[in-house]
Amino acid sequence: MIKKQKTLLLKILLGKLALLLMVCSNTFAQHIFDDNVKIKDLIRESNTIIKGVRITKVPQYFYLNSDGSDKIFNSVQIEVQEVYKGDIRPGELIEYTIEGGILDGKEYYPDNNGALVGTMEYILILAPSTVDSKFEDSPKVFSPYKPGYSHIMFAESTFSALYKNQQFKTLNDLYDFLDENGLHIAHDKNDPKNQMDPHSYRKQFVKQPKGVKVEKVESSFNTKTLDSVEEKKDPEQFIINTDGKSQKKDFKKKTSKCRKKDN
Repeated sequence: MIKKQKTLLLKILLGKLALLLMVCSNTFAQHIFDDNVKIKDLIRESNTIIKGVRITKVPQYFYLNSDGSDKIFNSVQIEVQEVYKGDIRPGELIEYTIEGGILDGKEYYPDNNGALVGTMEYILILAPSTVDSKFEDSPKVFSPYKPGYSHIMFAESTFSALYKNQQFKTLNDLYDFLDENGLHIAHDKNDPKNQMDPHSYRKQFVKQPKGVKVEKVESSFNTKTLDSVEEKKDPEQFIINTDGKSQKKDFKKKTSKCRKKDN
């Protein structure tokens, strides 16, 4: 009896500790960003705003000694898809350079450095960079106008876009937010792709291969719901034997679930 009471007490204490860590973690996350930095000001002041996709899987890391101390930087290439401000053309390759990275076994990332995660689409508020190009086919080099506050990531999960720690469920929500802050992006509000979150849109409008369905699966990471693909068994098939008689055979596949990473 005493052993059971001790076990129950330990579980309660561990539960309270986990809850406390979650509260502290959320409080810390809320204070990472400076509320005095307004995206409206960044949009107004920047001369270059684009939508593009990061095409570099592994950044180019390098040291830059500009103030007497070695600083690590990294560069990735961006393929420009749309231009909202500036003299860049769609289809052009530009270079995106930020402070932080790993080189010679040293790791350094300043807070809110504006790093782009994965080969995904972004809206970028840019400023010209003084760093030389690290890629031969992208002579124009830019940096975030304000590191950590100058990129919006397009998502492919249960929300459409992410700015800092603010999630936009639909693209219409994102476009309304940008319009309120001085950046107008022409779009069709009635387009289902703009009205729905990516998961619901794919489930309703994107044709899936036969025998494959898209379902929601709760991820164990940060309570985000991700997509999963489940293979159902193939339909019954018939084999015609050499004697002319048909024999029914049921081909079965093991059910497997594949989760996408949250980039």
